[in-house]
Amino acid sequence: MYELSISEKQAQVLSRALEIFARLGIGQFRDALEELPLEVDKRGWHETLEEIGELLSCHTKNNVDGYRSSWSIHASQVSKDSQIAFDLHQVVRYRLAWDKAIADGIAKDEHSPRAGKTFLVNFDEPFPVGIEPLAIIKKDM
Repeated sequence: MYELSISEKQAQVLSRALEIFARLGIGQFRDALEELPLEVDKRGWHETLEEIGELLSCHTKNNVDGYRSSWSIHASQVSKDSQIAFDLHQVVRYRLAWDKAIADGIAKDEHSPRAGKTFLVNFDEPFPVGIEPLAIIKKDM
């Protein structure tokens, strides 16, 4: 087992990177490309993404293009690493969401009844998809 101590901002970046990796594994490449250092004026960007999707789809399994077609994270075609990345993303986003809700006074703890802002997916208890057990993340007090 490993232990990693990171800041809240580092946890947010890690969660985003894990989500992008998982999305790439199901054929959703657009999230990764949105991280490119793009010009502020994005005119034509969506058309370019369509063109990229057309080019990539001829090289992907089942012509997955990330827009018209992609897989569920549970699909057998999805790599084990992508599923593990999604599990890690779920664990980190869950912890960050509940810690913020508690700090903002929206919830007493992660077992509080869900209402209002806590109905977002970030507050869903992680559901394991991959072959590894769910990671454990704790906030230092």
